[in-house]
Amino acid sequence: ALDPREVAGDDTLNLGLLQHELRHQGCPGRRLGAPPGEIAGSLAEPVDQGRGDIGSVADGCGLWHRSSLGLMGRASRGVRGGRVLPNGILFVDKAEGWTSHDVVARSRRALGTKKVGHAGTLDPMATGLLTLGAGPATRLLTYMVGLDKTYVTTIRLGATTVTDDREGDLLELADPEVLARVDADAIAQAAAPLTGAIMQSPSAVSAIKVDGKRAYDLVRAGEEVELKQRPVTVYEFSLGAPRAATLASGEPVIDIDATVRCSSGTYVRALARDLGKALGVGGHLVALRRTAVGPFSVDNAISMEQLVSGETPSLHSPAA
Repeated sequence: ALDPREVAGDDTLNLGLLQHELRHQGCPGRRLGAPPGEIAGSLAEPVDQGRGDIGSVADGCGLWHRSSLGLMGRASRGVRGGRVLPNGILFVDKAEGWTSHDVVARSRRALGTKKVGHAGTLDPMATGLLTLGAGPATRLLTYMVGLDKTYVTTIRLGATTVTDDREGDLLELADPEVLARVDADAIAQAAAPLTGAIMQSPSAVSAIKVDGKRAYDLVRAGEEVELKQRPVTVYEFSLGAPRAATLASGEPVIDIDATVRCSSGTYVRALARDLGKALGVGGHLVALRRTAVGPFSVDNAISMEQLVSGETPSLHSPAA
């Protein structure tokens, strides 16, 4: 993954990389007459397409005033009424057991502002890169939420669960004789149709709304939920060597480590479910870690220990 601090210093988010990634994902861009070396005091305000103001940035996903893009200064903060206000992007390496809302709440406390949001949730079981915005920079999250995601994961074949991951109740176990016939070649053949542009049914236990209610609430209420398929793209679905494992109850299963690079909206849990289904043995996730969002790597994120330490975290300032 590219380093988002590549151009303008350690605390600077390189908006040029973000624009490049957006163009790569179907948002063609152009720069319009921006004065050289211009530095601004606030973040992007979306404006109507076609205005073409001098000194603005158009990327096909919205038009930003060039005058409102720039480096706020090394502390990434503005001033209002004598009080210093946070303004920038924060990358956090979320730990297991934390909800995305937990991380937002902790970040609000650490930064001293209620205006903090995130660009895509991670399940409590998952770890890795969570992208947050503080202050006016929350407006940038609209453009970051659609970036591709990269994950490393462990898939378990031979058992299905309600949630398609290890946190859900066990539904069904595979016949040991059928499972014994599953080898690396069979797994590779089953994974091939799950790569590229595909139609995917999201996991039933998800935040998607059905008739105004969250799907996970309907499942918890005992209702059977089948969500409509949606188009997603799996750019990479790389599988490691399968290895024999056993459940705590002693039943045999197969574990596989995998790397997945996919479009926004892809459910990696659903990939594990569908891989197991194609093999006739069922499957679910036992580990999930997000390592990148577009060009931004978890290597540049602060740890949860740093976030809860009491020190104010440094923000990445948008730089044109």
